Amino acid sequence: SENSTNNSTTANQDAKNIYIKHGLRPGHRYAISLVASNAIGESARGQELEILTEPDKPTEPLSLTVSTRTSTSFRMEWLPPEETGGLPVTYRLSCRQKNLDADQEWK
Repeated sequence: SENSTNNSTTANQDAKNIYIKHGLRPGHRYAISLVASNAIGESARGQELEILTEPDKPTEPLSLTVSTRTSTSFRMEWLPPEETGGLPVTYRLSCRQKNLDADQEWK
């Protein structure tokens, strides 16, 4: 049998109880322990396990703005991504010249 909620799934297969926790953050450590209970009460807390989730790619940088512009340069500013994916984040700027029609100007 299987029971699902928003962030977890429990199932019983071949006399093993299975629990799947969803919604964890990539590249983060979690401490996990388990207590059994019945109508009489709860057991002692079982052994605590520590897991490290797999890292993932970061979300996009935020609030990108050009704060200064000259005839030959510009200065950009941004905020880091909300999620780093559990790893240090580096940035790569892509800058290409856009073709303008003859009657268009930079604004």
